[in-house]
Amino acid sequence: MVLIAFIFAASVSMLLFSSSGASYVQIETPDGIFRYTLSENRTIEAEGETGITTIRIEDGSVRILSSPCDNKTCMRGSISKYPQMLVCLPNRIVVSMEADTGGEVDAATF
Repeated sequence: MVLIAFIFAASVSMLLFSSSGASYVQIETPDGIFRYTLSENRTIEAEGETGITTIRIEDGSVRILSSPCDNKTCMRGSISKYPQMLVCLPNRIVVSMEADTGGEVDAATF
């Protein structure tokens, strides 16, 4: 029983703290949901509620370069692993790292 609990805990830890797993970035805006591969460096301008948010995909990581919001907390870092995300609440922009599971059920689905 202890062994089963240990294996379960180790599996959950590996799933939650995995250093990889992201295959694309998803950008949610008031106009829709857009997906981009992480393998191609690019700059994206996303239209939000208060203006344009500029997002940079580079070398497998994503960051917000500029945003029309007042506090700029969405610009304080970058993301590179699933399930990390950047959120600009005033502009209604959500940038998230996503894994391509191929439609299969994974360990996080109950």
